[in-house]
Parts: sequence; structure tokens; C-alpha cells
Amino acid sequence: MPDHVASQRDLQRARTHRAIADAAYELAVEVGYERVTADAIADRAGVSRRTLFNYFPSVDAAIAAPAQEFLDAAREALVERPLDEPIRQACTAALTAAATPDRVRRFGEFLVLAENNEAAARFHLASWDEWE
Repeated sequence: MPDHVASQRDLQRARTHRAIADAAYELAVEVGYERVTADAIADRAGVSRRTLFNYFPSVDAAIAAPAQEFLDAAREALVERPLDEPIRQACTAALTAAATPDRVRRFGEFLVLAENNEAAARFHLASWDEWE
């Protein structure tokens, strides 16, 4: 029984994470990156402000979730590549594997939204540095 409870908890955590990330992303698209607030994200996701910050360290992190998801998928794909594969080939294959149409669309839209936002640019560059 404990395994079943843990897996249900994990599923609920994943649903909550997705709801918050989707709410932040949708709000950024609708009202602009700079106008998104923690209260608006929490309200749209149907969670408390405290819950929002239990899942994401900042509003920027919540809005940037699509970019982070793309990089996480690429990292997972890279780990699966053969160890003796040349790094350029391995990275290209990993990025290609991560590039589903939805991920690419959301990643690209995040880049456009964050184009003139210094905090978003810092967060995004930090994500790439972590991936590297």
C-alpha cells in the first residue's frame, strides 16, 4: 500500500507542477512577461501563493518552465547517448530528441517573451549553464 500512496502523491505533485507552469506560461503570453504576478499564477493554477513557491523559487522560474523542460529532456537524452560518441554528435542527437513540436513552440515563445527582460535572460542563461 505505501508504494501506491507514494505514486499517487508523485502524480499529484506532477499535476500541480504542470498546472502552475501552464498558468505562468499562459499568463505571460496573455499579459506580457513583466505583468505576471505570483498571485495571478496561483489563482489561475488553483493553488495558494505558498504552494507556487514550494514548486518554483520565483515567478521567473515558473514562467521559464517550458525552457527548463526542454533542457531537462535534452539532458535526459544526452545521458542515454553512447559514452564513446563524439560530444558534438551526442549533443545534436540529444537536442533533436528533446525537440518535440510542443516543446519547441513553447521554448521559442518563452524566448520571445523574455527577449527584453533582464531577469528572464539571467534565468535562461543559468539554465543553459547548468545543462552544459
